[in-house]
Amino acid sequence: MHLVADLENLLLNPMPAIEYCLRTTLQEMGYAPEPDRALDWVVNVPFTDAAITLLQDDAPGRLDEFTSRYQRLFACRGRRAYGLYPGARIAVASLQATDNNHLHYLTHIGPDGAQALLEHYSFRQAVDSIFTAPAPQCRMCRPSLLETLSDRLRSQSEEGIAFASDDPAELAMAQRMGIHTIGLLYGRTPSDILRRAAPDLVIDAASALPTAMATLSAQPGQSGAH
Repeated sequence: MHLVADLENLLLNPMPAIEYCLRTTLQEMGYAPEPDRALDWVVNVPFTDAAITLLQDDAPGRLDEFTSRYQRLFACRGRRAYGLYPGARIAVASLQATDNNHLHYLTHIGPDGAQALLEHYSFRQAVDSIFTAPAPQCRMCRPSLLETLSDRLRSQSEEGIAFASDDPAELAMAQRMGIHTIGLLYGRTPSDILRRAAPDLVIDAASALPTAMATLSAQPGQSGAH
């Protein structure tokens, strides 16, 4: 079974990095963010809305400065501040121990960034392939990336393909392509919204990945067949 996923959703928790970069950017601009104030809400609103709330200022110049400072910091240091989802290393070790499981890293951050990320978190040996845009792009490029990768995998083997994500729109996209889907309840999307996307399976921890893969491997057909 081929498992396709963005490891920033599957194994790596970006929230610590997002919070670090937001707090650092605010401090650089003269603000004093409360150290115990939760910032996890920012991932569920447009970035501009989050910036206005954090700055308490909607002046275009301030918003542009905040955005550019944050983006530069995240690109330079943010991805080295990720956390690991509980059970991530156990899941990777289990997948590596099974010859018929293959992990493919689908990402929009560019080949150099993807390679550096895997090496920093010691996941490079666990990944069979990195499939990425030729240069950093936004997440909107993923439909074409997933379609191209799934076509390539199908041409190379008859093994099933599963796509794991915490994004309902991405799961729906994979289902339309006839790909098995795994919803990640431990991601950023509220569980009730993710369940409404009706993925083939849902898991609440990264450690459940090997069991999910075994379940899908035992089922014939493509998405929606079980």
